[in-house]
Amino acid sequence: IDGTRPEQEALVSTLGGNTVNCQLVEVYIPPKLLRVSPLWGPEGGSTRVHLHGDNLSLPPSTRIRFGSTSVPCEFIEGEMFCRTPLHPPGIVNVSLMRCEEDETMDEATFEFVRLEAAFDVTFARTNAFCPLRSQQQHDDELDAEDDASR
Repeated sequence: IDGTRPEQEALVSTLGGNTVNCQLVEVYIPPKLLRVSPLWGPEGGSTRVHLHGDNLSLPPSTRIRFGSTSVPCEFIEGEMFCRTPLHPPGIVNVSLMRCEEDETMDEATFEFVRLEAAFDVTFARTNAFCPLRSQQQHDDELDAEDDASR
């Protein structure tokens, strides 16, 4: 129970026609961020991130914090999205903020990567079977052996 709002009284009818005086209490269920997708993006920011979790129907003032940098979020057809900020490479916690003091527990992480490093890994995997690249690697290895024998 949130407890920040006063209890309200209401009259409730029963089946027998009697009325009972009841107190209504508003219950607050905090949002919980479970994961984000994608899990990584470039350090330059602007990656569109889809936020997944429970009870994410939050007010428009909600912001998403990547490490220590917060960004606004948007709701599109009931789904929550944001864009990543500019951030140095590394893994950061992602959290929801309804206001400056109210932050959920860190439940998700996002990795900012140097774009060149991401391409290096991708091309190393995809080009490993490329005949031209294999020939170039072979030629480079032969050149290195020749240099070592001199």
